Amino acid sequence: MAAPLMSAPLRPTLVQQPEVSQVPSQQVPPFAPSAVPAVPTIPAAQQRTPGMPQPVMPRPMMPPTSPVRPTPGSAPAPRPASKIDPAQMPNPTSISTSPVMYKTSSGYPPSVLQPATIVDDGKCSPRFLRLTTYAVPASKDLATSCCIPLAAVVSPLADISANESIPVVDHGEEGPIRCNRCRAYMNPFVSFVNGGRDFVCKMCGLTNFVPDSYFSPLEASGFRADHALRPELSRGTVEYVASNKVSPHTHPTTHFHLRLCNVQHSSSHAPQMYLSPNRTLCPPAVLFVLDVSKQSFSHGLVNLVTECLRNFLPTFPDAYPRVGFITYDSTVHFWDLQSKTPKMCVVPDVTDTFVPLSDGMFVKHKDSLEIISTLLKIVSNEQTSGRKGDSVLGAAITAATLALKPIGGKIIVFHSAFPVGAPAPLKERDDFRLYATDKEKSLYAPQGAFFAKLADQCALNRTSVDMFLCAQAYTDVATLSDLPRASCGQLFFFPDFEVTRDWIRFEADLRRACTRSWGYDASMRIRVSTGLSVSEYSGNFYSVNDTDIDLAAVDSDKTFVTHFKYDDKLEGLSEVVVQAALLYTTTQGERRVRVHTTSVPIAKEHATVYKSADVDAVSYTLATKAAKLAKAGKHATASTEIVDTCVDILAMYRKYCASTTTASQLILPESLKLLPVFTLAILKSPMLRPDQGPDGRCASIQRFMSASVANVQMGLYPRVFPLHVLLQQVGDATSFKIPVPLRLAADWLQPTGVYLFDDGCHLLVFVGKSASPEVLLTLFGVDSTTGVSAAALTSEFYTRVIQGSPPSPVCTLLSYLTELHGHPHISVRVVAPGSGSLELYIANLLVEDKGSSALPSYMDFLCTLHRSIHHKLV
Repeated sequence: MAAPLMSAPLRPTLVQQPEVSQVPSQQVPPFAPSAVPAVPTIPAAQQRTPGMPQPVMPRPMMPPTSPVRPTPGSAPAPRPASKIDPAQMPNPTSISTSPVMYKTSSGYPPSVLQPATIVDDGKCSPRFLRLTTYAVPASKDLATSCCIPLAAVVSPLADISANESIPVVDHGEEGPIRCNRCRAYMNPFVSFVNGGRDFVCKMCGLTNFVPDSYFSPLEASGFRADHALRPELSRGTVEYVASNKVSPHTHPTTHFHLRLCNVQHSSSHAPQMYLSPNRTLCPPAVLFVLDVSKQSFSHGLVNLVTECLRNFLPTFPDAYPRVGFITYDSTVHFWDLQSKTPKMCVVPDVTDTFVPLSDGMFVKHKDSLEIISTLLKIVSNEQTSGRKGDSVLGAAITAATLALKPIGGKIIVFHSAFPVGAPAPLKERDDFRLYATDKEKSLYAPQGAFFAKLADQCALNRTSVDMFLCAQAYTDVATLSDLPRASCGQLFFFPDFEVTRDWIRFEADLRRACTRSWGYDASMRIRVSTGLSVSEYSGNFYSVNDTDIDLAAVDSDKTFVTHFKYDDKLEGLSEVVVQAALLYTTTQGERRVRVHTTSVPIAKEHATVYKSADVDAVSYTLATKAAKLAKAGKHATASTEIVDTCVDILAMYRKYCASTTTASQLILPESLKLLPVFTLAILKSPMLRPDQGPDGRCASIQRFMSASVANVQMGLYPRVFPLHVLLQQVGDATSFKIPVPLRLAADWLQPTGVYLFDDGCHLLVFVGKSASPEVLLTLFGVDSTTGVSAAALTSEFYTRVIQGSPPSPVCTLLSYLTELHGHPHISVRVVAPGSGSLELYIANLLVEDKGSSALPSYMDFLCTLHRSIHHKLV
């Protein structure tokens, strides 16, 4: 069924404007198997070129109707036929799939969905720090009237491509050069004066003395003679080797804080200290904690985990941290790996857990592969008949926290049974009768305080928790997710867990959790030029003050949002400098400070602010705002507030930048033309969708609170590629062309096709009910999917496509997508006709269709936005 096009009772018309190119209005039929559809894109005259300022061009869309603000979840009114071509509506398929090279000093960054090679030539990469606008309003009044949230999205340890690098700078015992007042680190935006003897901080304006050891004369250009030789003066991102000296300036209430030194200096450059007095530098450890209850065995989780670890560990690099193992059912079992045969030590008292091993619990994997393999075989071969169904999850994680307390590190938990064992038994409280009532918010509040306190203890002990929840029923994610949230870990949620279906995604997620780059014992501070200051942070972290984010650990996938507020007008400034500094310990036990610095000009006009807006950062900021409200059980409030923000931004743009246009047009700023579709996608995400259960909603909230910008954007508007069309490409990999993604609407999908969905977490191969036998033979080795399980189709797809030789166009596309994801390990699953919940999952990805739960189609949503904007301005 085609998606409804209009909710307005008026017949829509398009008003042509000379300054705006129009895509001809015509009916776009579903594509034929022989060709990729001609998806309309933004004309070249309107496209944004990275690094080049673009004119603000209004985008007329459709006429208004009655002045009613959209209500999320409301059904559209009946309407007559529309003359508007849905292909005119802005959508992410217009984002180029061609790789680009972007120099960071050249201007606006490319979309996070476009492959790019980033060249750091003085400003940090947008992979690390992305701003909601690249022209900061000169005053609070201007910022308020623009309605664009002023924020920075920071991923301090984000992955970089193979041809990018981060220079390491070692200033010895004296440490990095810093401003004596605001403590900002040396960066490319400081000005050297007095022949190079002093430097002026662009953050606070203080003139600082340059130590003799750092002095260099100035050239006629004003640059230091050693400018090109000093990465901190020529690169936006550097990593300093921090001093191992102990700092006496630790927070008085806790030993956790590892401050970016706050000691005030005079003109002399005194040695700096980056380690709190209670700490010793040592490599961390990774502790695997496995549920071996009867239910976990029956679900197949135990055998899956042990098999994966047996395959993974030999491939890990030699420098990988030490590893240890704990298993649990109704008791907690510690494993001693010091001798030739693994020994199990049982702690029966789960109410007062302790660590029975003083040595031998953690080993280097490269030296102990044989004993670890023996241990995994013992665990997987244990009989289930004598095991109890109770699962003491709380006691097991408490024990793991105690074991890692002296050194810090990471806990990776694999859990299946509902945690009803001591010391923190949970009650099943999922009651569908509470849905859509005032009492529903009680389902999103943690049960008791045990797991929240345990999460705080993990954070204080420099220990993060990655949790794999693999259950076949309600698990109370709202309570258990406190552990990865406060410890800056990650939740991997597998609802209705089934090994034959979920093993591929499980394997990919586990490999990613084990091998991504990470550090621990961290603290991050964001600094910004005088006149602005940090108002709040969003993300998964443990923090006890307003200036620093304290992190038990941080990895390459973690992202945080920093909101700014105005303390004063930005008078006398030509630019605003933003710096993010992360102090952390590497997995090799080295203390480092990674510093990201960028600068943006100051805008005095509304048009400049809107022209410089970044839709990826703005929509990510809205998504994290919605996640925080949803976490508190305020789903309706979250939906209303993000829609209101979208309306306010577009209304103020029309008021200040496009007031001369006719009221019958919906005007969108070029830089934010995708904001409506991303706003609608947030409304339709599992964290806000009315038909979502509490476990799925809480798992989605956790993703939106900490995932990377690219991952969230992929989740909001997944990309769809027609594999049956791709198979018709001829030539080798060098001539391969990335196909244009399809719109997320049913009209673009045919029952005879096979499609690849990329939602940022995994790749789904969706097989149409009447898929071509030739295509099925090529991809799966069968001419019909009738009677063939999805697991068998997936296995055959791996054999024929992913492992086949020579690589097919489909395999080349998969390689391209995994590279764009930033890591080589991502799961591919086949969704065949009759797959049940997976087919429903695919249907919910079609953001532009009306879908379930009475949520509007994209066309309907644009109409309601237009009505609201018109009402706001009348």
